[in-house]
Amino acid sequence: MPIVLLAALAECDVTLAGFIDRIRLGSVWQDEAIRSADRRVVVQAHLAAEGLRSLVQLGETTFYHADASMLHLIGLVLPATILAMRDLPAATLICDPLFQLPGIVIRRLRPLDHRDPGMGTAVLLHVPTITVWLPQT
Repeated sequence: MPIVLLAALAECDVTLAGFIDRIRLGSVWQDEAIRSADRRVVVQAHLAAEGLRSLVQLGETTFYHADASMLHLIGLVLPATILAMRDLPAATLICDPLFQLPGIVIRRLRPLDHRDPGMGTAVLLHVPTITVWLPQT
């Protein structure tokens, strides 16, 4: 489980055990999503046979796809000199506290859509993880 997802759950006042219990019962998508009190952080998740699928939304324009370790920054256009950067601490470019955690590294940046660069930027990340054991029921 990526530490960004754990930090997002903490922002939403949801314990890891509570989250596991909830996704074992079924998906938490859209209306059933987990939200922080200020509604800034939204966690959506599904426990598929191949593993956890989850999305952390921060505000209206930032989406972290945990299973792909990809951050979509909608509407953020970066100059080519920044897009060429590799392997730098995420805190260098991403100001959100969830990405200020140690060990999160930007591997690659690219436009979300090469035909429409104004759409935003995709950021491939390396995010430290923890292993979570799910008891059989």
